[in-house]
Amino acid sequence: MKRLLLLLGAGAWFVVLFLLTFVLTFPSDAIIERVRWEVSERSRDEVAVTMDSLGPWWLGASAQGVKVYQAERRGADKELTYLAADVRAAVSPWSAITRTPTVSGSITPIDGTLYYTVSTDRIGKREELGVTGVQLSAEAFPMSEVMLLSGLTGSALGGIDLEVDLAGAEGMRTGSGSIVLSGANVVLNDLEIPGIGPLGMELPLDELAINIKVDEGEAEVVRGDVRSPLLTAEVSGTIRLRDDLARSSMSIEILLSNLGSELKMFEPFLKAGDVGGGKYQITCPGTLGDPRCELGKSRSTSRSTRSERSPRVRPRPTPRTPRSEPVGAETERPDADELKKRREERLERLRQLREQRLGTQDDEEEPVDDEEVLDDEEFFDEEEGFGDDEEFIEEDVFDEEEFD
Repeated sequence: MKRLLLLLGAGAWFVVLFLLTFVLTFPSDAIIERVRWEVSERSRDEVAVTMDSLGPWWLGASAQGVKVYQAERRGADKELTYLAADVRAAVSPWSAITRTPTVSGSITPIDGTLYYTVSTDRIGKREELGVTGVQLSAEAFPMSEVMLLSGLTGSALGGIDLEVDLAGAEGMRTGSGSIVLSGANVVLNDLEIPGIGPLGMELPLDELAINIKVDEGEAEVVRGDVRSPLLTAEVSGTIRLRDDLARSSMSIEILLSNLGSELKMFEPFLKAGDVGGGKYQITCPGTLGDPRCELGKSRSTSRSTRSERSPRVRPRPTPRTPRSEPVGAETERPDADELKKRREERLERLRQLREQRLGTQDDEEEPVDDEEVLDDEEFFDEEEGFGDDEEFIEEDVFDEEEFD
């Protein structure tokens, strides 16, 4: 029994000495500088981070007064994009030993706290370190912070509940899980509507419910309801996750309906997104890090649809055949002015043939600019020999019969 007590006492004394040494010798300044360097390096000097203070917290650290800035560009002052009163992070001991750290902690802005756990592992053929799990949870987290983190304009009053649980053995591009946001009695201020501008009034939300199901990296909005006395919004679409979540491509649609009397004045400005029945569509393509919302169908979708309807048809050059010359025959080489003159004549003839071809094309087919044809790499590729003046003059690169 005495031996057991001695062992327990020795173990406790070791823990006390370890923690005391850890606290007294904690390299605060070195860690702050390391974090600043890592953020700047990984963001390619686009983001800067500062901290008021940093100290030990379990097997990790706690930072106070964390400020995130956009990097200075063209001599402009740096802009504060996020502020957190307290950020805590601790590493699981076993994960640190296996060199696949699992980091957990919390982020506390001015109000509310977001708890997180991020898991990593060696993925891919190169076995590079990548994120394989993300867990987030918060109760009554300020809606203003959600808008700030998501890049939305405006501010808000009230909070929402947040639950995120994603896991993927090969990273987030293969992740599965769920994302749930819910809230009530939230008020949005200084909101901007794409294509219109500032709303100019408060927008109260009686109910906010977003449910996203994630399967093999494909996130689908299975429920997206926003209900307000002023309007009703239905959210749908998909998000294709990537290991770098900010680069995840999105295709989100928002359908506005049941506009209240206070919003009737905005109906003329919503015509671009009118889909009938008093409903208006907003599309948000782009990425999570750079969403681009606009009224109606996205321009990229419209361009792809138009391209499918009227594909651009361009004639392919006839393959060149080697020109045989008698053995020992000498060919007189024209000077530079003569070569330039002949090339201009050939280009003019090509232009005329192209105009004749355009005259016989179907009206529904998209016209092709003559200058674009003349400059197209398919017609003049120096690496394939089309840019050489002498070959261009001496050989029939373009068969005129192909254009008839």
